[in-house]
Amino acid sequence: MKKMLLSLAITAALAGCGGGETLEDVKNDTPPVIPSATVKFDPANGVISVPNDLLMSGTKDGTINIPGELSANGASVPRSAYANPSLALGALDGWSSQVPYKVDLTFPANVSLDESSAGAPGAVRIFEVVMGASLTDADCAAVPAGAGCKLLGELTFGVDFITKASGNAVAIIPLKPFKAGSSYINVLTTELKDSLGRSIQPSSTYGLVKQEAPLVTESQLALQGVVNSYENVLISGGTITKDEIIYSAAMTIQSVGPVLGTIKKLLAASLQNPALPKPQVQIPEQDMLTVAEVLLSDPDITNVSPAFNGVQYQRGSVTLAMYLSQPEGKEISKLADTYWQGMCSSPVAVLNQQAADQALRDAGKEDEIDPTMFGIGPYEQLCQGLSEGKLHDYPKIDITRHLTKYNPLPKMQSLQEVPVQITKPILPVINAIRTQTGMPALEMPAGGWPVVIMQHGITSKKEHMLALTASLAIQGFATVAIDHPVHGERGIDVDDDG
Repeated sequence: MKKMLLSLAITAALAGCGGGETLEDVKNDTPPVIPSATVKFDPANGVISVPNDLLMSGTKDGTINIPGELSANGASVPRSAYANPSLALGALDGWSSQVPYKVDLTFPANVSLDESSAGAPGAVRIFEVVMGASLTDADCAAVPAGAGCKLLGELTFGVDFITKASGNAVAIIPLKPFKAGSSYINVLTTELKDSLGRSIQPSSTYGLVKQEAPLVTESQLALQGVVNSYENVLISGGTITKDEIIYSAAMTIQSVGPVLGTIKKLLAASLQNPALPKPQVQIPEQDMLTVAEVLLSDPDITNVSPAFNGVQYQRGSVTLAMYLSQPEGKEISKLADTYWQGMCSSPVAVLNQQAADQALRDAGKEDEIDPTMFGIGPYEQLCQGLSEGKLHDYPKIDITRHLTKYNPLPKMQSLQEVPVQITKPILPVINAIRTQTGMPALEMPAGGWPVVIMQHGITSKKEHMLALTASLAIQGFATVAIDHPVHGERGIDVDDDG
C-alpha cells in the first residue's frame, strides 16, 4: 500500500507541472548537479597531507611513523636506512618549524580553486594547543597521546603565516618559525571557495568522523575521537564553530632544545666534576706567524690587505666528545650509519613493551613474554644518574635510539683531538691602522682579549673564516675556530685522492 501511495504521489506531482510537460521535459529543464570540491583526507587508504600528527599514532619511540620505515614483519629498518631522505623524518619527534606545507584538495571536472579565497584571511586558521600526554602541562599529562587538550591561542594571518593557492592545494607559508616542541592545529574553513563560489566541503571520511554519534569500527572510533578532540579544543575559544570547520590536523613541531640543553649541562658539569672530560684548548709553543703569511701560503691567493699583518695566527687543539661514530668503511651505507643516537632506551618504547607484556598476561599467555627484554645494559647507571631516574638502558628495547624530547641523552662515541685555529691582535700593527683611521689606540684588557667563536658553513672549513679576522682584530677581538665534523682537517677522504 505504501509503495502504491508513493507511486501515485509522484504521478500527481508530474501531472501538476502543467503545460503538458512530459518527464523528458522535466529532465531537460533540470540543471546538472556538479559534485562538490573536497579536502583530500582518507587516512585508512594513505590519503593524508603532511604535516599531520596522525602519522605519530602508534609510534614506537615518540618519532614520526613514515611509510616504509618498518619492515614487513614490523621490525625497524637498519640504522643506515635513515640516510634516505624519504625516511629521515622517521627519526624526528616532530615536524619542521619553518618549511612551507600544503593541504591537498580534489575538484570535479571544470572546477578549480578560487585563488582569492585561498590567499585571504580566514580560509586557513592556525591555533596553538597543548596535546595529550604533555611533558610540560600537568592538566594534559593524563589525556591520551594524540588527542587535543587545551587551547593556547591563535596565530595571526599576515604576521605569523600567509596562504596561497598552489594548484589543487592551499599552501601555508610560515612567516615566523613555529615554536620548537609546541603543537598546532591547522584548520580549513568554509571561507575556502571553489571557482563556482561554493565552499570547499570536508572529505566523506572527515565528514563522517566529525559527527558526535559513535561510529562502528575500532579505527573509525579512534579517528572520530581524535578529530572531535581537535574541534572541541578549537571551539572552546569562542572564535570558530564546528560548522565552519571543513578540515583540522594537528602538527607537533620538532624539539631541538632538549638534546643540546643536555650537552650544555654536561659541559657545565665538567667544570666542577673532574670525572667528566673537560674541553680545554692546548696551545703549544710555536713560531710567530701572521694571518697574512697563512693566507699567502695558498697558491690561489696573491695579495692580501696589510691589516692581516696585524693578526697573529696560532694552532692549538681541544679534546671534544664525539657523538657521531666513525664510519667503519667508505661505502655509502657505512658513511650514513654515523648519526647521533641516544644512550638510553626511549621511555615511549619502554612503555610500549610494558603494555605488550601486560596484554600477554591478560590473555593468559605469560609464557610468550621474553624476560630478557628488560635486561640491563652498560649505560644503565649513567642513564639513571643523568635523568634523575627517568631513563634506562635496555639494549633489546629501542634499537634505533633516536634522540627526542623523551630521550635527550646522547651517547658519546669517542673523544677526539680537534685542531683549533686561534687569532689575536698584534698591537703595534693594529694601533697603527687605528691611528690612520682616527680611532684611539687599544690596550689588551687585563683578562685577555674578548673572543669571537667562528663557525663555518657546510662544505667549508675553519681556514675560510680567516678572511674576517683582520676586521675583528682592529676592533680588539681574538677569534677561535674548529672544523665541523667531517669537514676540513676532520674530513674523510672517500675517494683516496688526498
